Amino acid sequence: MSGYYSNKAFKLGILCGILTYTGIYAYNSPPGRNRLCFDCYEISGFPFISYESGTILHLDRALRLGQIGNILVAALFIFTVGLISNFVWSKISSRRPNLN
Repeated sequence: MSGYYSNKAFKLGILCGILTYTGIYAYNSPPGRNRLCFDCYEISGFPFISYESGTILHLDRALRLGQIGNILVAALFIFTVGLISNFVWSKISSRRPNLN
């Protein structure tokens, strides 16, 4: 398992996973609170709700379980993308003809 961490394909997969997850998270986050609406309720977080904006009835709050869940899902997604890229690269490189 330690051979994966020094592999360039695994590192490239990790980088692609980080960029992909960051893009998905940024796409799903709300664009910002509507300044003209004083009693609007907004939630944010992907895939779990990690933040609720306040209304007149309750204050803003961060949901800790949602944040922990999002971090765990992100880590699992990024590691899986790294493993998949390493697997695909090993299959592609094994098909190259040996020119010795």
